[in-house]
Amino acid sequence: MVKPWISPAREFQLLRHFVEQCGATLSREELLRDVWGYEADMLTRTVDMHISSLRQKLEEDAKNPRHFLTMRGHGYKFIT
Repeated sequence: MVKPWISPAREFQLLRHFVEQCGATLSREELLRDVWGYEADMLTRTVDMHISSLRQKLEEDAKNPRHFLTMRGHGYKFIT
């Protein structure tokens, strides 16, 4: 099922950014700035929804991710 609020192009940009920054913990603010181009402090679930979509597509078990990790209080990390 395609979620209308998820942009496949943006999802790909997010994936590419994670691969380029493999192993680094990236905050939501950094991801919004680097992938979406947002400069202002914004309270949004955009990043979370796109990461959830990537997990659904790329993780063996999306509820127990091994590659797209949540770093509580800090952001997200991608590991191979």
